[in-house]
Amino acid sequence: MDCLENEMKDPMETSTIDKLFLELSQVTKATTRKEIILLEAVKVSYKKHCLGLESIGWDELSKVLLDTLCEVMGDVGYQQWLNEENRKNVVNLRPNK
Repeated sequence: MDCLENEMKDPMETSTIDKLFLELSQVTKATTRKEIILLEAVKVSYKKHCLGLESIGWDELSKVLLDTLCEVMGDVGYQQWLNEENRKNVVNLRPNK
């Protein structure tokens, strides 16, 4: 089943998941700890978003993604990234004059 065939709330989510899955498909074998962690997170995300697997809850998926980001970026790197994303969102929410 193609991820694009499923209805998604946000087209950006589909695009991001598709890009991650494409990159994943180019890796034949995860060898480093980082690759294994990333591979597992992408698999869980794909199962939930694209295959509609209901046995994976949204809270579980959020925890997997948070743990993966913190593991790969480090806690400080994750916090810096999150602060930057929040800053961008505040700027984007301001009304145009």
